[in-house]
Amino acid sequence: MESSISTAASDSALWRTVAETSAAALASGALQPISTTIRFIEDGGVRFIARVADNLERKRLDAVQRAAGSIRSCIRRRSTSSPSCRQSYLRLLAAVGNPRAYNLLATRDWMLVVPRARESWNSISVSALGFAGALLVRSESDLSELQRLGPMRLLREVTFNV
Repeated sequence: MESSISTAASDSALWRTVAETSAAALASGALQPISTTIRFIEDGGVRFIARVADNLERKRLDAVQRAAGSIRSCIRRRSTSSPSCRQSYLRLLAAVGNPRAYNLLATRDWMLVVPRARESWNSISVSALGFAGALLVRSESDLSELQRLGPMRLLREVTFNV
């Protein structure tokens, strides 16, 4: 019993830290909120949460443009080997999609690593949370496609056949 109490207390402290850090990041502009609408999809006896977001593509393009601008600046200054230029390059890779993709889910007790064959199926991206039952789609048309396809098939489409 004592173990579950200490776990609950540390979870509470962790949640407070996450909430405080998120509030500070929102206030500084380092974190931008994503407006979504929640929908539920049942598939294979599992209830998935699908969040519809229309502004993700704009945010991704903004990130690509910022990273590309930083790299252009490095090239103009002829300082491509500097740590800040390497970070800009890594941000650009992340913004356009890193080819060595996997999904990672972890708790204090277990970890799941799912190698991905691809980052998305058609226009629907899959993050690690998809394997925990939470999917984010960019638009109502993506939601319709997800409903037609089914979340379980979507997960099969982005992973390797074993």
